[in-house]
Amino acid sequence: MPTKAEAHIDDKPLSSPAETNGLLFNVNLAQVLYPEPGALKFLNLKTEGFSTSIPFVFKSSKIAGTRIVMPQLVPYFSLQAPASNAGDYSLQKKLYTEASNALSELNPSLVELNFLPFYWLPFHWAGFEVKPRITFRLDTRQIATDQLRKQFRENIRRQINKSEKIHEVCEAHSAETLIALNKASYRRKGDQAPIEPSVIEHFANYVQQYNCGKIIEIVENNEVIASALFGWDEQRVYYICGGMKTSDGGKNSGAMARLLWEGIQLARQREKEFDFEGSMHPGIAHFFSGFGAEMYTYYQVRKAGKMYGLYQNIKP
Repeated sequence: MPTKAEAHIDDKPLSSPAETNGLLFNVNLAQVLYPEPGALKFLNLKTEGFSTSIPFVFKSSKIAGTRIVMPQLVPYFSLQAPASNAGDYSLQKKLYTEASNALSELNPSLVELNFLPFYWLPFHWAGFEVKPRITFRLDTRQIATDQLRKQFRENIRRQINKSEKIHEVCEAHSAETLIALNKASYRRKGDQAPIEPSVIEHFANYVQQYNCGKIIEIVENNEVIASALFGWDEQRVYYICGGMKTSDGGKNSGAMARLLWEGIQLARQREKEFDFEGSMHPGIAHFFSGFGAEMYTYYQVRKAGKMYGLYQNIKP
């Protein structure tokens, strides 16, 4: 009898989804980030011997229509392991066909979800646009700290050296300063900070409660000029978000390079990879690659309707 694949959009996750050790793939974390009733919905997937719940933010308005997007600070989701034989491919085809249908049946103006490498052809066949996205990872395992530093681009080493001479490093137990500096960094670019302060605060509280993350600050003349939030699981330490003071003291002092170096050392001490949670922005990508990090591809499945296009045109 053929194995059945099921996909449903529900208000609650499955009672016993597939176990995962990934910090960013944890349904519990998504619920902590969005504690308000109805803020999250779940794409619940189930086949014989496999089940998982994919949380997403469900937004609806008269102008923009229904939008299905990623929870903030969760850059992508982990799905079933890559298929290894014909039976696995057949099962994944059924599963992801059901998943794409379940999302499409909501008739959203926008679906935009990111996944680690997976069998994405059923989404393509269902009319979704599938885009490669890039993060950057640095393998710190089984390599001496001084050797890690030697592989950095010269300007990165120079910035770190400069910061080490003039700055102190400390650990913060509140996200208040981080949130303020994150806002300041975007304000300097003429943009609004895209991450809701409450989401940053919830994430910071979560990783500190479960001893799987830290907020690290750079201090100059008794003033915090840069801050970054890191989290880790069994495999990786992740750079979650950060911010700098807008004055020259923050921008030109090497503080951000120093923060990332501190995060890389956290990974080295724990014998894990360091994930920069990369960006498609050319300047940020260039900065991250200066640490000797390698590109790693994940995939965005996206479907936008006419209503969303109209909303984008009238949005201020």
